[in-house]
Amino acid sequence: MPIVSVIIPTWNAARHLEAAVRSAMAQTLAAIEIIIVDDGSTDATVALADRLASIDARIRVERSRRNLGPAGARNRALALASGIWVAVLDSDDMMVPRRLEGLVAVGEAQGADIVADDLIVFEDGAPEAATLFLGGKFRPDWITLLDYLAATVMYGGGPNFGYLKPIVRLAALRAGGIYYDARLRIAEDDDFIVRALLAGLRYWLQPDPGYGYRRHAASISHRLSGGHALAMLASSGELLAAEAGQPPEVVRALAVRHAAMRKAWAFAGFIEALKLRDAARATALVLADPALLSLLHMPVGAALGRLRPGWLPRRPVRAVPAAVAALATIMPGAPGSPSPRTRPEVER
Repeated sequence: MPIVSVIIPTWNAARHLEAAVRSAMAQTLAAIEIIIVDDGSTDATVALADRLASIDARIRVERSRRNLGPAGARNRALALASGIWVAVLDSDDMMVPRRLEGLVAVGEAQGADIVADDLIVFEDGAPEAATLFLGGKFRPDWITLLDYLAATVMYGGGPNFGYLKPIVRLAALRAGGIYYDARLRIAEDDDFIVRALLAGLRYWLQPDPGYGYRRHAASISHRLSGGHALAMLASSGELLAAEAGQPPEVVRALAVRHAAMRKAWAFAGFIEALKLRDAARATALVLADPALLSLLHMPVGAALGRLRPGWLPRRPVRAVPAAVAALATIMPGAPGSPSPRTRPEVER
Protein backbone atom coordinates (compact mmCIF):
# COMPACT_ATOMS: atom_id res chain seq x y z
CA MET A 1 0.00 0.00 0.00
CA PRO A 2 1.36 3.45 -0.85
CA ILE A 3 1.75 5.85 2.05
CA VAL A 4 0.56 8.85 0.03
CA SER A 5 -1.73 9.11 -2.97
CA VAL A 6 -0.72 12.23 -4.90
CA ILE A 7 -3.69 13.30 -6.99
CA ILE A 8 -3.15 15.67 -9.89
CA PRO A 9 -6.32 16.95 -11.59
CA THR A 10 -5.40 18.48 -14.93
CA TRP A 11 -7.01 20.24 -17.85
CA ASN A 12 -5.09 21.66 -20.82
CA ALA A 13 -1.97 21.82 -18.66
CA ALA A 14 0.69 20.60 -21.08
CA ARG A 15 2.87 23.62 -20.35
CA HIS A 16 3.34 22.90 -16.63
CA LEU A 17 2.26 19.31 -16.00
CA GLU A 18 5.69 17.74 -16.37
CA ALA A 19 7.19 19.96 -13.67
CA ALA A 20 4.35 19.07 -11.30
CA VAL A 21 4.60 15.33 -11.90
CA ARG A 22 8.39 15.27 -11.69
CA SER A 23 8.23 17.07 -8.35
CA ALA A 24 6.08 14.17 -7.11
CA MET A 25 8.44 11.62 -8.66
CA ALA A 26 11.35 13.32 -6.87
CA GLN A 27 9.86 12.97 -3.38
CA THR A 28 12.17 11.40 -0.82
CA LEU A 29 9.15 9.39 0.31
CA ALA A 30 9.14 6.82 -2.49
CA ALA A 31 6.10 4.83 -1.34
CA ILE A 32 3.57 6.94 -3.20
CA GLU A 33 1.15 6.61 -6.07
CA ILE A 34 0.56 9.46 -8.50
CA ILE A 35 -2.95 9.64 -9.95
CA ILE A 36 -3.33 12.04 -12.87
CA VAL A 37 -6.96 12.70 -13.80
CA ASP A 38 -7.28 14.43 -17.15
CA ASP A 39 -10.45 16.49 -17.24
CA GLY A 40 -11.16 16.44 -20.97
CA SER A 41 -8.04 18.21 -22.21
CA THR A 42 -7.79 19.23 -25.86
CA ASP A 43 -4.05 19.92 -25.91
CA ALA A 44 -1.08 17.57 -25.45
CA THR A 45 -1.78 16.94 -21.75
CA VAL A 46 -2.85 13.29 -22.13
CA ALA A 47 0.10 12.36 -24.33
CA LEU A 48 2.47 13.97 -21.84
CA ALA A 49 0.83 12.18 -18.90
CA ASP A 50 1.06 8.84 -20.72
CA ARG A 51 4.74 9.43 -21.46
CA LEU A 52 5.46 10.14 -17.81
CA ALA A 53 3.52 7.02 -16.78
CA SER A 54 5.69 4.96 -19.11
CA ILE A 55 8.80 5.89 -17.13
CA ASP A 56 7.45 5.53 -13.59
CA ALA A 57 5.31 2.60 -12.44
CA ARG A 58 3.81 4.71 -9.66
CA ILE A 59 1.91 6.90 -12.12
CA ARG A 60 -1.65 6.14 -13.18
CA VAL A 61 -3.48 8.18 -15.79
CA GLU A 62 -7.26 8.42 -15.87
CA ARG A 63 -9.23 10.23 -18.56
CA SER A 64 -12.62 11.90 -18.34
CA ARG A 65 -14.74 12.06 -21.48
CA ARG A 66 -16.26 15.34 -20.36
CA ASN A 67 -15.01 18.24 -18.31
CA LEU A 68 -15.99 17.64 -14.67
CA GLY A 69 -14.29 20.71 -13.26
CA PRO A 70 -11.54 20.72 -10.62
CA ALA A 71 -13.81 19.37 -7.87
CA GLY A 72 -15.21 16.57 -10.01
CA ALA A 73 -11.72 15.54 -11.12
CA ARG A 74 -10.58 15.52 -7.49
CA ASN A 75 -13.51 13.29 -6.54
CA ARG A 76 -12.63 10.81 -9.26
CA ALA A 77 -9.04 10.67 -8.03
CA LEU A 78 -10.17 10.25 -4.41
CA ALA A 79 -12.28 7.26 -5.43
CA LEU A 80 -9.20 5.65 -7.00
CA ALA A 81 -6.74 6.48 -4.22
CA SER A 82 -5.32 3.70 -2.06
CA GLY A 83 -2.80 5.54 0.14
CA ILE A 84 -2.92 6.23 3.85
CA TRP A 85 -2.76 9.94 3.09
CA VAL A 86 -3.93 11.89 0.06
CA ALA A 87 -2.20 15.00 -1.28
CA VAL A 88 -3.67 17.26 -3.96
CA LEU A 89 -1.10 18.74 -6.33
CA ASP A 90 -2.41 21.20 -8.88
CA SER A 91 -1.00 20.57 -12.34
CA ASP A 92 0.77 23.94 -12.49
CA ASP A 93 2.38 23.68 -9.04
CA MET A 94 5.31 21.74 -7.54
CA MET A 95 6.49 20.21 -4.27
CA VAL A 96 9.95 20.38 -2.72
CA PRO A 97 11.56 16.92 -2.46
CA ARG A 98 11.15 16.29 1.29
CA ARG A 99 7.63 17.69 1.54
CA LEU A 100 5.59 14.49 1.78
CA GLU A 101 8.11 12.73 4.01
CA GLY A 102 7.99 15.65 6.44
CA LEU A 103 4.23 16.12 6.47
CA VAL A 104 3.54 12.42 7.00
CA ALA A 105 6.02 12.28 9.88
CA VAL A 106 4.39 15.27 11.56
CA GLY A 107 0.90 13.95 10.96
CA GLU A 108 1.70 10.58 12.51
CA ALA A 109 3.52 12.14 15.46
CA GLN A 110 0.65 14.54 16.22
CA GLY A 111 -2.17 12.12 15.47
CA ALA A 112 -3.60 14.63 12.98
CA ASP A 113 -6.00 13.93 10.12
CA ILE A 114 -5.03 17.05 8.14
CA VAL A 115 -1.53 18.53 7.92
CA ALA A 116 -0.73 21.73 6.02
CA ASP A 117 2.53 23.51 5.28
CA ASP A 118 3.41 26.93 3.88
CA LEU A 119 3.20 27.89 0.21
CA ILE A 120 6.21 29.10 -1.72
CA VAL A 121 4.57 31.57 -4.09
CA PHE A 122 6.54 32.23 -7.25
CA GLU A 123 6.02 33.89 -10.58
CA ASP A 124 6.08 31.61 -13.61
CA GLY A 125 9.69 31.28 -14.68
CA ALA A 126 11.08 33.19 -11.69
CA PRO A 127 11.45 30.85 -8.68
CA GLU A 128 14.34 32.94 -7.38
CA ALA A 129 11.82 35.66 -6.44
CA ALA A 130 9.60 33.33 -4.40
CA THR A 131 7.79 34.59 -1.30
CA LEU A 132 6.24 32.82 1.66
CA PHE A 133 2.44 32.86 1.74
CA LEU A 134 2.12 32.77 5.53
CA GLY A 135 4.87 35.34 5.90
CA GLY A 136 6.52 33.67 8.89
CA LYS A 137 3.61 34.70 11.12
CA PHE A 138 2.55 31.25 12.32
CA ARG A 139 4.00 28.54 14.54
CA PRO A 140 3.23 24.82 14.44
CA ASP A 141 -0.16 24.40 16.11
CA TRP A 142 -3.62 22.92 15.93
CA ILE A 143 -6.15 24.72 13.73
CA THR A 144 -9.68 24.41 15.05
CA LEU A 145 -12.83 24.77 12.99
CA LEU A 146 -13.32 28.28 14.40
CA ASP A 147 -9.69 29.17 13.66
CA TYR A 148 -10.11 28.00 10.09
CA LEU A 149 -13.41 29.80 9.52
CA ALA A 150 -11.93 33.03 10.87
CA ALA A 151 -8.89 32.71 8.60
CA THR A 152 -10.87 31.99 5.42
CA VAL A 153 -13.44 34.78 5.29
CA MET A 154 -13.34 36.28 1.81
CA TYR A 155 -11.64 39.67 1.64
CA GLY A 156 -10.29 39.13 5.15
CA GLY A 157 -7.16 40.84 6.38
CA GLY A 158 -4.71 37.95 6.74
CA PRO A 159 -3.47 35.00 4.72
CA ASN A 160 -6.42 32.84 3.71
CA PHE A 161 -5.86 29.24 4.84
CA GLY A 162 -8.17 28.12 2.04
CA TYR A 163 -5.20 28.38 -0.35
CA LEU A 164 -3.08 25.89 1.58
CA LYS A 165 -2.68 22.36 0.20
CA PRO A 166 -2.79 19.97 3.16
CA ILE A 167 -2.42 16.22 3.11
CA VAL A 168 -5.43 14.38 4.56
CA ARG A 169 -5.97 10.88 5.93
CA LEU A 170 -7.94 8.97 3.32
CA ALA A 171 -9.65 6.66 5.84
CA ALA A 172 -10.96 9.67 7.78
CA LEU A 173 -12.40 11.17 4.60
CA ARG A 174 -14.14 7.96 3.66
CA ALA A 175 -15.43 7.37 7.17
CA GLY A 176 -16.96 10.85 7.15
CA GLY A 177 -18.29 10.57 3.60
CA ILE A 178 -16.37 13.71 2.66
CA TYR A 179 -16.00 14.63 -0.99
CA TYR A 180 -15.67 17.79 -3.02
CA ASP A 181 -18.71 19.82 -4.03
CA ALA A 182 -18.64 19.18 -7.80
CA ARG A 183 -20.43 22.48 -8.52
CA LEU A 184 -17.44 24.52 -7.40
CA ARG A 185 -14.86 25.72 -9.92
CA ILE A 186 -13.14 28.02 -7.43
CA ALA A 187 -12.57 27.54 -3.66
CA GLU A 188 -13.31 23.82 -3.87
CA ASP A 189 -10.37 22.99 -1.59
CA ASP A 190 -11.53 25.47 1.05
CA ASP A 191 -15.08 24.09 1.06
CA PHE A 192 -13.67 20.56 1.30
CA ILE A 193 -11.61 21.37 4.40
CA VAL A 194 -14.56 23.10 6.11
CA ARG A 195 -16.63 19.95 5.61
CA ALA A 196 -13.77 17.82 6.94
CA LEU A 197 -13.43 19.95 10.07
CA LEU A 198 -17.18 19.87 10.64
CA ALA A 199 -16.93 16.08 10.48
CA GLY A 200 -14.38 16.14 13.29
CA LEU A 201 -11.07 15.75 11.46
CA ARG A 202 -8.11 17.28 13.32
CA TYR A 203 -5.96 19.88 11.52
CA TRP A 204 -2.29 20.54 12.27
CA LEU A 205 -0.40 23.47 10.72
CA GLN A 206 3.31 22.89 10.17
CA PRO A 207 4.34 26.15 8.49
CA ASP A 208 7.51 24.93 6.78
CA PRO A 209 7.78 25.94 3.10
CA GLY A 210 7.02 22.90 0.98
CA TYR A 211 4.40 23.55 -1.70
CA GLY A 212 5.36 25.62 -4.74
CA TYR A 213 2.40 27.74 -5.84
CA ARG A 214 2.92 29.03 -9.37
CA ARG A 215 1.36 32.35 -10.35
CA HIS A 216 0.74 32.78 -14.08
CA ALA A 217 -1.68 34.43 -16.46
CA ALA A 218 -3.89 31.36 -16.94
CA SER A 219 -4.36 30.67 -13.21
CA ILE A 220 -8.03 30.75 -12.16
CA SER A 221 -7.61 30.73 -8.37
CA HIS A 222 -8.03 34.48 -8.08
CA ARG A 223 -10.47 35.00 -10.98
CA LEU A 224 -14.01 35.19 -9.64
CA SER A 225 -16.91 35.27 -12.11
CA GLY A 226 -20.56 35.72 -11.21
CA GLY A 227 -21.23 32.06 -11.98
CA HIS A 228 -18.38 30.87 -9.77
CA ALA A 229 -19.49 33.13 -6.95
CA LEU A 230 -23.09 31.96 -7.22
CA ALA A 231 -22.00 28.32 -6.89
CA MET A 232 -19.93 29.23 -3.82
CA LEU A 233 -22.88 31.08 -2.32
CA ALA A 234 -25.23 28.15 -2.91
CA SER A 235 -22.80 25.68 -1.36
CA SER A 236 -22.21 27.94 1.63
CA GLY A 237 -25.94 28.44 2.17
CA GLU A 238 -26.63 24.73 2.09
CA LEU A 239 -23.82 24.10 4.55
CA LEU A 240 -25.13 26.78 6.91
CA ALA A 241 -28.62 25.24 6.84
CA ALA A 242 -27.32 21.69 7.30
CA GLU A 243 -25.16 22.62 10.30
CA ALA A 244 -27.81 24.64 12.19
CA GLY A 245 -27.45 22.23 15.12
CA GLN A 246 -23.77 23.11 15.69
CA PRO A 247 -22.72 25.18 18.74
CA PRO A 248 -23.80 28.83 18.47
CA GLU A 249 -20.27 30.10 17.88
CA VAL A 250 -19.86 27.73 14.91
CA VAL A 251 -23.22 28.75 13.43
CA ARG A 252 -22.22 32.42 13.79
CA ALA A 253 -18.90 31.77 12.06
CA LEU A 254 -20.64 29.94 9.22
CA ALA A 255 -23.09 32.84 8.91
CA VAL A 256 -20.19 35.32 8.65
CA ARG A 257 -18.66 33.11 5.98
CA HIS A 258 -21.95 33.02 4.07
CA ALA A 259 -22.35 36.80 4.27
CA ALA A 260 -18.86 37.21 2.80
CA MET A 261 -19.79 34.82 -0.01
CA ARG A 262 -22.88 36.92 -0.71
CA LYS A 263 -20.73 40.05 -0.93
CA ALA A 264 -18.35 38.24 -3.30
CA TRP A 265 -21.29 37.26 -5.51
CA ALA A 266 -22.60 40.85 -5.54
CA PHE A 267 -19.14 42.21 -6.26
CA ALA A 268 -18.59 39.80 -9.15
CA GLY A 269 -21.96 40.86 -10.56
CA PHE A 270 -21.02 44.52 -10.15
CA ILE A 271 -17.76 44.06 -12.08
CA GLU A 272 -19.55 42.16 -14.84
CA ALA A 273 -22.14 44.92 -15.05
CA LEU A 274 -19.39 47.50 -15.42
CA LYS A 275 -17.74 45.47 -18.19
CA LEU A 276 -21.08 45.21 -20.01
CA ARG A 277 -21.74 48.92 -19.41
CA ASP A 278 -24.97 47.98 -17.65
CA ALA A 279 -25.26 51.10 -15.50
CA ALA A 280 -28.67 50.21 -14.11
CA ARG A 281 -27.56 46.87 -12.72
CA ALA A 282 -24.27 48.25 -11.37
CA THR A 283 -26.09 51.09 -9.64
CA ALA A 284 -28.65 48.75 -8.10
CA LEU A 285 -25.93 46.52 -6.67
CA VAL A 286 -24.05 49.47 -5.16
CA LEU A 287 -27.21 50.93 -3.66
CA ALA A 288 -27.92 47.55 -2.06
CA ASP A 289 -24.36 47.39 -0.64
CA PRO A 290 -22.28 50.61 -0.89
CA ALA A 291 -19.30 48.74 0.60
CA LEU A 292 -18.78 47.13 -2.81
CA LEU A 293 -17.05 50.31 -3.92
CA SER A 294 -14.30 49.74 -1.35
CA LEU A 295 -13.35 46.52 -3.18
CA LEU A 296 -12.92 48.17 -6.57
CA HIS A 297 -9.16 48.56 -6.20
CA MET A 298 -8.65 44.78 -6.54
CA PRO A 299 -9.76 44.07 -10.12
CA VAL A 300 -8.67 47.50 -11.32
CA GLY A 301 -5.21 47.04 -9.84
CA ALA A 302 -4.96 43.52 -11.20
CA ALA A 303 -5.95 44.73 -14.66
CA LEU A 304 -3.15 47.29 -14.54
CA GLY A 305 -0.71 44.63 -13.42
CA ARG A 306 0.19 46.49 -10.25
CA LEU A 307 -1.57 44.46 -7.57
CA ARG A 308 -1.10 40.99 -6.19
CA PRO A 309 -4.16 38.90 -5.39
CA GLY A 310 -5.66 40.02 -2.08
CA TRP A 311 -4.63 36.85 -0.26
CA LEU A 312 -0.90 37.56 -0.51
CA PRO A 313 0.84 39.36 2.36
CA ARG A 314 1.01 43.12 1.87
CA ARG A 315 4.77 42.97 2.40
CA PRO A 316 5.87 39.59 1.03
CA VAL A 317 8.59 37.75 2.92
CA ARG A 318 11.27 36.31 0.66
CA ALA A 319 11.36 32.53 0.71
CA VAL A 320 14.27 30.83 2.44
CA PRO A 321 17.16 30.15 0.02
CA ALA A 322 16.94 26.38 0.53
CA ALA A 323 13.29 26.35 -0.54
CA VAL A 324 14.01 28.47 -3.61
CA ALA A 325 16.89 26.17 -4.53
CA ALA A 326 14.68 23.11 -4.06
CA LEU A 327 12.09 24.52 -6.44
CA ALA A 328 14.77 25.24 -9.03
CA THR A 329 16.22 21.72 -8.90
CA ILE A 330 12.91 19.99 -9.66
CA MET A 331 12.12 21.93 -12.81
CA PRO A 332 12.42 19.76 -15.95
CA GLY A 333 15.99 19.52 -17.18
CA ALA A 334 17.52 21.08 -14.08
CA PRO A 335 20.34 19.34 -12.17
CA GLY A 336 18.95 16.87 -9.67
CA SER A 337 15.64 16.25 -11.42
CA PRO A 338 14.67 12.56 -11.79
CA SER A 339 16.01 10.84 -14.88
CA PRO A 340 13.37 10.05 -17.53
CA ARG A 341 15.17 6.77 -18.26
CA THR A 342 14.42 5.20 -14.89
CA ARG A 343 11.29 3.27 -14.04
CA PRO A 344 11.23 2.64 -10.27
CA GLU A 345 10.10 -0.77 -9.13
CA VAL A 346 7.57 0.14 -6.48
CA GLU A 347 5.41 -2.33 -4.62
CA ARG A 348 1.80 -1.73 -5.65
